[in-house]
Amino acid sequence: MNVSPAPANRIYYLGPEGSFSYILVTQLFGASYELLPCGSFPEVAARLRKDTMAIGVLGIENTNSSDVHECIDIMFEEKHSILGEASLKIRMHLIGLPGARLSEIREVYSHRQAILQCGDFIRERGLSVHTVESTSAGKQLVLALGDRGKATIGSSALAQDGSVEILAEDIATVSHNMTRFICVSHGPGCL
Repeated sequence: MNVSPAPANRIYYLGPEGSFSYILVTQLFGASYELLPCGSFPEVAARLRKDTMAIGVLGIENTNSSDVHECIDIMFEEKHSILGEASLKIRMHLIGLPGARLSEIREVYSHRQAILQCGDFIRERGLSVHTVESTSAGKQLVLALGDRGKATIGSSALAQDGSVEILAEDIATVSHNMTRFICVSHGPGCL
């Protein structure tokens, strides 16, 4: 991981806790930075426009699903400087309500990238898919709906609090699944 020091101690990322962006920022920056979750990548960009001394984390490329077009578009539209990049091994899991069985799952709520990365698993089981802003948002929606036939796709960190559980592990189409993230700042001369 090669990232320059942040110009300030605030880090904006696609959250909340449990998202892959959250896992990455905790590994890169730990407790010495204020980690500020955002509901979407465009929100990360909007926050950086107002808070020019902070940095943001954007996922830009995945070995399985290719470019994260939304973040690449942000980089073309915004005046962000790239501070550095880091890669994270991605392990996708199907996560549902406690007591749910894999055979009960009919619908999946997750981030577009997670859905793309697990396409074979989804097709083989004939699951209906619904995109949401993040894998963490998928978890919150599954909890709110309270239906054992609904699940999310995301990291094992989503199940750490015990409110949901892993129903199927390592469901990505490609087992060597990595995502490349960039750390960006809105201010000029950040490199």
